[in-house]
Amino acid sequence: MFVLASLLDLIGIGLVGGYISLLTQPESNDASFLDNIIGSDRLSANRSEVILGIGALLVLVFLIKAAASILVNREILRFSNGQMVRLRGEVMSAFQALPYEKFVQRSSAEYVQRVLAYVNQATSSLVLLLRMISEGIVTLVILSFLASVNFIALAGLLLFGGLIFAAYDRLFRRRLLTGGREANLANEGVIQGVQEGFSGLKEIRILGREKFFLDRVVDGSRITSKVGIFMGTVSIAPRYLIEVAVVLFVVILVLGIYVQAGSLETSYPLIGMFGVASMRLAPAISMAISSTATLRNQRHGLGVLARDLSEFSSTVSPRVWSSTSPVGERFSSLELNNVAYSYNNASQPALDGISLAIASGESIGVIGESGSGKTTLVDLMLGLLTPKSGEIFYNEKQLASVLNMWRSNVAYLPQEVFLSDESLRQNIALGIESSQIDDEFVEQVAQQTRLSELISELPSGVDTMLGERGVRLSGGQRQRVALARAFYHRREVLVLDEATSALDHETEREIVNEIQELKGEKTMIVIAHRLSTLQHCDRIYRLKKGKIIQTGTYDQVIHGPKIES
Repeated sequence: MFVLASLLDLIGIGLVGGYISLLTQPESNDASFLDNIIGSDRLSANRSEVILGIGALLVLVFLIKAAASILVNREILRFSNGQMVRLRGEVMSAFQALPYEKFVQRSSAEYVQRVLAYVNQATSSLVLLLRMISEGIVTLVILSFLASVNFIALAGLLLFGGLIFAAYDRLFRRRLLTGGREANLANEGVIQGVQEGFSGLKEIRILGREKFFLDRVVDGSRITSKVGIFMGTVSIAPRYLIEVAVVLFVVILVLGIYVQAGSLETSYPLIGMFGVASMRLAPAISMAISSTATLRNQRHGLGVLARDLSEFSSTVSPRVWSSTSPVGERFSSLELNNVAYSYNNASQPALDGISLAIASGESIGVIGESGSGKTTLVDLMLGLLTPKSGEIFYNEKQLASVLNMWRSNVAYLPQEVFLSDESLRQNIALGIESSQIDDEFVEQVAQQTRLSELISELPSGVDTMLGERGVRLSGGQRQRVALARAFYHRREVLVLDEATSALDHETEREIVNEIQELKGEKTMIVIAHRLSTLQHCDRIYRLKKGKIIQTGTYDQVIHGPKIES
């Protein structure tokens, strides 16, 4: 398509030269290459008709050329935006597949910046590169044609364009590179300020610290605005500078021909062709300069994205996405055998020599002071972290080899339940398209988790929007939604990580009673500070400094003699 479009440009410029020759030299049979196409005798006998015919042909060629240019640009946009969809999916998928320990080392603002802003920069860079290739082919074809017409005039045109390009690039190169980096970092700060300023609005408002987050957004926006103004100016200026250069070139060309030949009449076709060619090449040169400036400005974001994708391709394990065993095998047992784990740069292990087992239908509790390793233990059980030593077995198979099978049987209920800004129905059936949700089953699990009364009070029932993070629900109601979600997805194992610690005592007692009713029906792993939530457990493990220092029943561990390690 690029080559065909360039040939149309070439035909248009050639026709312009012949058309001018016919108009300005009526007594001459020399009409450039038109003699060879039409024939000298016919051209001389029917000059008026030929002029009108060539004029109509000229209009038709330029109409076709315009349509072809629009089509080429549409195809560039179609291809580039298709790559944007692919790349955004690839980046999002790579982030989702990151090892959990690596994932939590970055802020959510960094991930948002990469998935949205940096991928957009990659897309716009691809558009610019393809357009530069397209215009480059056109330029080469036109320059080749002009070289055959008058090489000296062409050399002058190239000198003009080359000097402007080199001077512009040298003048702004460094500022474009640093500006791109500054704008990207500032934009991350803006995203972080918006996310934190809204997610923590209640605490921030009570403390009266709204201005801190407002200033973060405003200051970051001021930097991006400053860079944007600079970039906009640098990108648009070449258009006007090139216009001046084209006019100057044509004037100098006319002057040079006049000085050399003493007359201009015989040079009208040459002047016309170079004039039209210059006007056609002007946008190409202007675009090359402004596109180079934009590409330099976006180099930082593209470099970050490229490094991330390169790193992910070597660190993300494909087994995260697939299981070597079929998903759907019922839970039988989970066993940790002498498991140890240390975080990077930590002076001592978070867990050391942990051995425990849980069978189907059992309930175990894990207690310990802050920093004892409870959260790390849960993350290891869920397969989010990989042991540095020791082994974890699911149904007597290495957990790493059947991770998807294990996760298809387990539900995680944290203190802060994740709720999306969707309806109650969609939150219970989280991750399932609305048209595929089993409404009868939603109603069934809602009754099981005692959400029916809440549903009857909501303005739109189960289709009521819950607001961001379920802001319209109480803490106990959120926990019930989490339970309903686990039931809807038919999870056999429930991991309750401080699930009731933020609730008032009455609500906590209600939730605990409901959980106790599940004993024997569901396998439960309960992490808790409030010991009253562990009365239903078959065994309790007490952790201290990453080690199990006591194991036994509720009475043995809670009311028995304390064991110090």
